[in-house]
Amino acid sequence: MAPKFGNLRIYFPNIIFKIIPDARLGKNQAAFRVPLNINKLDIRDYLTHIYNVTVTDVRTAVLPGKLFVNRYTGQKERTSRTKKAIVTMKEEFAYPAEPDVENDLGGKESRFEKMRTKSRTKGWNYRPPLEMKELRQEIMAKRTQTDQSSTIKFCLECSNMLYPRVNSEHRRLMFACRNCHYEEIADNNCVFRHEVLHTP
Repeated sequence: MAPKFGNLRIYFPNIIFKIIPDARLGKNQAAFRVPLNINKLDIRDYLTHIYNVTVTDVRTAVLPGKLFVNRYTGQKERTSRTKKAIVTMKEEFAYPAEPDVENDLGGKESRFEKMRTKSRTKGWNYRPPLEMKELRQEIMAKRTQTDQSSTIKFCLECSNMLYPRVNSEHRRLMFACRNCHYEEIADNNCVFRHEVLHTP
């Protein structure tokens, strides 16, 4: 009987820990903003298994919400309560470096999308600025460096999926959009990949 695959269930945590910078803490301590429904054991288990750190002590405190005046009713209200956890670890804790928004978090793509949306409000015959064209070239150059296999590509104009198309005149593979007239030269001749996994 052939072995069955696909029955292994992997559970990912659905809680979010937010680091709170605090200069008053020690070198081996860190402060987090955690959900209200988790306790100290959950915090220790989360940090130990996800980030592989040795937790020696966990202290939590539920902070009341801040007062503010509702501009519609004029009454004083409070924001939601928050829970702060101070974790003491065996090793020294170093705050992670700030992420590179432009390269790691899709900052260029989001900036290009804002420019494209702004240009659409001025009409379809609006000529895109030079900055928009240069940003498109940077995005394409980044895709060429990172995409080494068959991946799904999306249109930079309307965000629809690109489909492979053969340019018979120049004898080259293209990726074209079926919704608009956007097309780009394929940086890889692979359009489909099927990996066959053999059991030992």
